[in-house]
Amino acid sequence: MLNNGIALCPNLHRVFDRGLISISDDYRVLVSNSFSEYSDTPYSIKQFQNKQIILPDEEKYFPSIDNFRKHRERFIKKGIRY
Repeated sequence: MLNNGIALCPNLHRVFDRGLISISDDYRVLVSNSFSEYSDTPYSIKQFQNKQIILPDEEKYFPSIDNFRKHRERFIKKGIRY
C-alpha cells in the first residue's frame, strides 16, 4: 500500500518541498505565514489555505498523516510557521 505520496502540480510540488505549504492532520492545506505573493492573481498559492485536499474513496489509501506531521516538524525546526 502506497501512503507516502500526493499528486501535485509542479508549482505546488516546489512550494511543498520548500515547506511553504503542508497538509494538516485533517487533510487541509496549510500555507506558511512567511509566504508572500501578489494576492490578485488567479494562480495564488494562498487561495488553497485551509482547503480540503481530494482524498481517495477508500481510507486505506489516504496519505499518511504521520508523514505530513514529519514534513511540518522538519520545517518548523527551520523557523517556518503555519
